[in-house]
Amino acid sequence: MNIALQLVNKNYKVRIHPDELQEFIGEYKKIFNTQELRNTLSEYMIDDFFENVLKRNEKRIRSEIQNVDEVIRSNLINEQINIMSDTLRFLKSKYFDWHLNTLDNIFKRLKLMLSSTSEEAIKISTIHRAKGLENDRVFILKYNKLPYKRKLEWEQIQERNLHYVAVTRPKEELYLCMEDKFEGNEEELKSAIPLDHELCINNKKSEINDERQNGINIFTDNSVLLQFENDTEKVEDVIPPVIPSIGSPISFLPIQRINKIQDKFYAFDKYEDTPYPSLNQRLCQKAKYWSIYDNIKDTEFTISNVISTQYMDEYYIDTPTGIEIYKGRYKNSGQYTFTPQGTCGNREKILSILSNESNYKIKFNYEPQNSGFDSVHGLIQAFCQDLGVCNTNIYAENYALVYCFKMPDSYAYLRMTYNKHNVITTIASFSIIGEEDRTLRLLLEELKHLWQL
Repeated sequence: MNIALQLVNKNYKVRIHPDELQEFIGEYKKIFNTQELRNTLSEYMIDDFFENVLKRNEKRIRSEIQNVDEVIRSNLINEQINIMSDTLRFLKSKYFDWHLNTLDNIFKRLKLMLSSTSEEAIKISTIHRAKGLENDRVFILKYNKLPYKRKLEWEQIQERNLHYVAVTRPKEELYLCMEDKFEGNEEELKSAIPLDHELCINNKKSEINDERQNGINIFTDNSVLLQFENDTEKVEDVIPPVIPSIGSPISFLPIQRINKIQDKFYAFDKYEDTPYPSLNQRLCQKAKYWSIYDNIKDTEFTISNVISTQYMDEYYIDTPTGIEIYKGRYKNSGQYTFTPQGTCGNREKILSILSNESNYKIKFNYEPQNSGFDSVHGLIQAFCQDLGVCNTNIYAENYALVYCFKMPDSYAYLRMTYNKHNVITTIASFSIIGEEDRTLRLLLEELKHLWQL
């Protein structure tokens, strides 16, 4: 999947299916051992480090590829070594570009960048994964290798079906990208496409280039579809200019226990009104109702009624054993605390449903001041994605940037203080459960790696 790394280097937004992305990142991590992934990198040793990794893996590749024709073996070895060399060069460059000093952090940032939710993102997928999907523009890479030759008739039928799936994905334009120069009859090639789409045949090698055709780059790679929803000329840069902002030394203060969270803790997106007028007074009430509604709809429970009084919403839940009442007290911040009223036989399941906020619609506008803040932001977002943490808001106040989080078992926030030069100097952390907040401690450890602490 070197095509994905080339796209990242070109500052394109990219989306790969989570399952394929997990496999993709996992294969790259196999190049290194566990200790190498966690060790702190530095400029004085980085060249030797990657050179040693390359030599070790070259030996591994040569030892693994055995029992094949010598010519085929030589080609396979050269191909795998070239791919690995390109990967190592990419990772080395990201050490400098992203200001991240461990491979673990670089991979987390890479995973985030290949998980773009933007409508402008370039989608990379296998043809199998693209079944049932459509996009405005589709590039089929190494098209001249389709359909693949198979020995058995039923296998050949499957390959032809797969070819049909590939060429019927576009709504408007289909681009056929050849690995090598296509020598056949172009009219015959066009006649094989069962759609009335605009067709472009491109003979370039597998590389990223800046030549545009109808405002779209041409890319080639193996067994992959590149899919575009919108005009790709509007794709924004994803990596800002390099401006140092991570200073040293930096102070990490101990986690402080707090009794309540800030009023700005949640940056809710817009919500439609609920069926209960008394719940439509505050945005946090609407957010909580629709969250519970979504959480409960595929269970054995239903919402029977909701009665709202000042700073409390009583939810009447219809269960197989009768109605159970849960009082939800909330604060100005939008934080809810639910308690069952009387004997509730389903309290454990229902409390879990009521407290689950992972489906809250959050929307805040934050643009990192420079590349140092961008590195911190990218690491935090990758961390949240990995551990199912909801980043509920980011806001600035008095030379400080505040990150708010709904952790699996707590509410917490970070306050990053910076000076007039936009250099981060202090990180203070707060949680309603204090030092017992394991998820917050893990996040702080990741940030300390960023500063080589």
